[in-house]
Amino acid sequence: MNDDTMTHLLSLLDDDSPSVQAHIRERLMGLGTGAERRIEHMVQSMSRPVQSRAAKLVRELRHAESLQSAWFAWQGVSDPWAKLEFGLELIARMQYGWTPPVHLSDLLDDLAEEYLEAGGQLDPISMSRFLFVIKDFNGEADDYFDPLHSNLIHVLQSGYGLPISLCSVYMLLGWRLGVTAFGCALPGYFITRADYKGDRVYIDCFNGGRVMTRAEVVKGGGPLPSHIQYVLDEPAPTEQILGRVANNLVYAYTLRNDDYNADRFAALGDGFSTFGDAEATQLAG
Repeated sequence: MNDDTMTHLLSLLDDDSPSVQAHIRERLMGLGTGAERRIEHMVQSMSRPVQSRAAKLVRELRHAESLQSAWFAWQGVSDPWAKLEFGLELIARMQYGWTPPVHLSDLLDDLAEEYLEAGGQLDPISMSRFLFVIKDFNGEADDYFDPLHSNLIHVLQSGYGLPISLCSVYMLLGWRLGVTAFGCALPGYFITRADYKGDRVYIDCFNGGRVMTRAEVVKGGGPLPSHIQYVLDEPAPTEQILGRVANNLVYAYTLRNDDYNADRFAALGDGFSTFGDAEATQLAG
């Protein structure tokens, strides 16, 4: 963006219209790294209201850049569950654009404490019943493509989410309770698996925590393609889960014509090219 265009946009910060303010914010936030200094320099001779609103935009830009820079710090975390939680916390903060008053870890800790206080048994079936019957967590069907359904803080507070979001809640709750559950990244969908009384069970967290056998997951029967067998037998790596979430957000924001956020999460997804089963042209669940 050249200086004349940017100066014109900044001068419009004096306009109180919400639609004008939203347009300016989207254009200026889309400039990315380095825009803060240009904004601060250009508004020096402008009115006080313009300077005040420009200062708020600069704070948002710096916060967004610090989160983007921190994104790949989770790679240094050795525990896969801690790594997953760290990555999902950063995604939530990037979506909000500000530091939320609660942390993902606190919400999950509270959920685990509530489960134990209610006398919940430490097994995957009881945990599924608690989350999806007692707590009534549900798959979101009415507004499936809302980007906030990929935001685990929002999911825990609203009770609604995508398959991969609800499965992440289930797995991270299990991590706290000592109930091990792994993700299964099926094409276009996501479920979890766990061992219960010597048998392997699969949990469909999007559909009321339905517990299934392998035969029920496969349905039609017959020989399975090798890549589906692999998905059902091998835990989905943390990188694959976070990559799916990032690519789901690219798709969700693209549907809303929100190029700024679509580009931000596309940049995150680029780091997961080796696990790229989720395409930005569709939602992978």
